[in-house]
Amino acid sequence: MLKSMTLREPGERSHASPLFIGRSSELLRFEALLEQMQTHVSGTGVSRLHIEGTAGAGKSSLLAELRRLAGARGWLTLQVDSRDAAGHGESLAAAILAVMPPEPDGPAPDPWAILPSYGSLCREKLSAAAARVPVLLAVDAYEAAGDAERWLCGTLLPQLPPSVLLVTASRRGPGVWPAEPGLAEAGRMEVMRLEDFTAAEVRAYAEASGRREAGEADRLWAASQGHPLTLAALVMAGEGEAAGRGPGLEAGAGLQAYLLGRWLREEGADELRPLLDAAAMLPSFQHERLEELLEAEVAQAEFGRLCALSFVRPHAEGGWEVHGQLRKLLAGDLARRQPALHERLTKRSAQLLDDNPYGFTEREAEVARMVLDCHTTVDIAQKLIVAEITVKKHLSHIFEKTGVRNRKELIRKLMGS
Repeated sequence: MLKSMTLREPGERSHASPLFIGRSSELLRFEALLEQMQTHVSGTGVSRLHIEGTAGAGKSSLLAELRRLAGARGWLTLQVDSRDAAGHGESLAAAILAVMPPEPDGPAPDPWAILPSYGSLCREKLSAAAARVPVLLAVDAYEAAGDAERWLCGTLLPQLPPSVLLVTASRRGPGVWPAEPGLAEAGRMEVMRLEDFTAAEVRAYAEASGRREAGEADRLWAASQGHPLTLAALVMAGEGEAAGRGPGLEAGAGLQAYLLGRWLREEGADELRPLLDAAAMLPSFQHERLEELLEAEVAQAEFGRLCALSFVRPHAEGGWEVHGQLRKLLAGDLARRQPALHERLTKRSAQLLDDNPYGFTEREAEVARMVLDCHTTVDIAQKLIVAEITVKKHLSHIFEKTGVRNRKELIRKLMGS
C-alpha cells in the first residue's frame, strides 16, 4: 500500500503519525475543527469538511489520518466508499450500517416488528451513537455518490445531531450541498483543497522512506514534481535510481501504465482521451488553440467537459493546462500507441508556439494586430462587431500574456519580437 505524506513543522501541535509526512496545515485545521466541535456543540445540523484533490493527491490517506486523530480523542469513526453505494441512498445507508459497531446492551428486538428502511435505521443508529460520543462519518470517492448524495445531504444530515462531523473526499467540489436551496443551512462546511507537495516535503518523504543517498531527494523531486502518488509509486516500486533518468518517468512501462490508469479513472476521461492527448502537447491551451492543433472543430460542450476534469486547471497566464505530471504520461503513452499522431501533434504544436510565442487566442492575435496598426478600442470594436468592453478584456489578456502595462509597451514589445 502506498504511503501518504505530510511535513510536520517544528513546534506545531499536530499529533500526526510519524509515518504520515506533509499536510501539516490541513491537520492543524482539522484538529481546530474537532476542538471547536467538542467545546461548542450547539445548534442543529452537522458540520462538514470536504477534501478536494486530483488523482493521486493523497485524499484517501489523509482521510485515514483524520480518522486516526479523531479516534485518539475518543470519537467514533466510520468510513464508507461511495462506489459501494451504486448511486442509491438505501445502498449508502446499508454501507454505513455495515461499518457501525454493535450497540450496547439494550432491549431485545421484537421479532414481529416491521423493519424500517435502511435509511431510517441508519439515521436512528447514527443519532443514538452521537448521543454517546462524537461521530466522524467519512465518505471516500464522493464524486461517485450519484443520487445517494441527495439522500445523504437532503434527508440524512439535517436529521442528525450537531455532534456528527461528515468528512467527504472527492476529485471535484462538494456537490449539491452549497447549491441546493436549504442544504447550506443544514450545517457548516469547510473545503480543504490538496495541492502537490513542495520540494521540502519531497525531501522529508525521501528521508522518512530511507532514501538518503546523495542527490536522491532531488531526483525524486525532478521525476514527481511533488505529485504524491507518483512520488510514493517511485519509492515503493524501488525506482529511486530510475528517477534520475529524467522527468519523463522512464522508470518502466509498468509504472507509467499504473500511474496513467489512476489518473484516467475519472469519469469521462476515457471518452475525452483524443482531446486530452492534444491538450497535453501544449503548455497551456484555449478552445481556439486546441482546434488549431487538431485542425478540427471542437464542440463547446466537449471543451467544457474537458476543462471540468479535476486535472485540467486554469493556467496562470490565461487559458487552461493539464497537470504537468499527467502531460508527461499522456505524451509518452501516445508516442507508444500512435507514433505517427504523436509526431504530427508535436510538429503542429511547435509550429503554433513559434508562430504565436505568447499563446494568444485567434481573437487576441487579431486585436494585437489592430493595435499595431494604431486602431483605437472603438475602431477595433466596430471592425470586429463586438462591445468595447469585450475589446478591453482581450487587451487585458494580451497585456498579461506579454508582461506589459499599456499599448505603447505592447507595440514596442511586439515590434521587437
